[in-house]
Amino acid sequence: MQPAKLTFHAAQRLNQRCTLRPNQFKTMLDRGATVQLSQQRGGRLVHRLFYSIQDAAWFVAVQDDNDGDILTTLPLAYFENFHGHVTALNRRKARKLARELELQKLAQLKLEEAARAAKLAAKVDRQNKEEALRAEREAAKAKTLEAQGHVAAGWKIMVQLRNDGKVTSRNLGRTTPDHGEPDTWVEGHPVHSWFRERLDAMCISVRTLRGVWLERAKNQQPGDVLLEHLILNEEEILGFR
Repeated sequence: MQPAKLTFHAAQRLNQRCTLRPNQFKTMLDRGATVQLSQQRGGRLVHRLFYSIQDAAWFVAVQDDNDGDILTTLPLAYFENFHGHVTALNRRKARKLARELELQKLAQLKLEEAARAAKLAAKVDRQNKEEALRAEREAAKAKTLEAQGHVAAGWKIMVQLRNDGKVTSRNLGRTTPDHGEPDTWVEGHPVHSWFRERLDAMCISVRTLRGVWLERAKNQQPGDVLLEHLILNEEEILGFR
C-alpha cells in the first residue's frame, strides 16, 4: 500500500470533525492502526475504521488503495447510515490499535529522551575530564615556571635604612642563581660577600641598616640571615664596640 496522502478535501474534513493532526492521522494509516471495514468492488476505495484517543470517538477514512490518497473522513454515525452497523468487535479492535500505537510513540519518546540524556551526560563527563586535564596541565606548567623562575630570578634584597630620623627603603637588586635559597646562607656563603659589595656600591652605611627582607614573586620573608652574617671592616668593628 502506498503511503497515505491527504487531499485538500480530506484535510478540511479531518480538521472539522476530528482533533487528530494530519501527521498523526497519516501515521495511523501507514502503521496499520485501522480496521478495514469494506472495499469497493474493483479494489480501489477502502473504508478504514480508526479511533481518536483525543476525541474518544471512532471515524472512517475513505482511502484510494492504489495511490494512498485519503479522499475524506466520516463520523462513524454518518458511515453507519449508509453502510450499516459497525460491530463492537471492530470498534474494540480499532481502539486497541490506536492505544497500542500511542504506547509505541510514548516508548519511542522515552528512548529518544534517554538517548539525549545519555549523550548529554557523556558530553558533560567528557568536558569535565578535559577541564580536569587542562587544569592539571596548567598546574604543572605553573609549577615548572615557578621553579624555573625561582632558579633564574633569585631573591630581590630590600633594606630598610634610618638616616636623620627618617626611615627609607632601598633595593639592592637580585641574588644570582648560584646563591641558592636563604636556608643555605650559612656563615661563609658567597651571598654575604655579594650583600656587602652591594651595600658599598650604593654607599649604604652599615650603621643605618634597620632591617632586610627578601622578595620573589608573591613570596616575602625576613632577611635576618644577611644581618646575622654581615661582613664588617675593621673600622666598623671598632665603631660597634
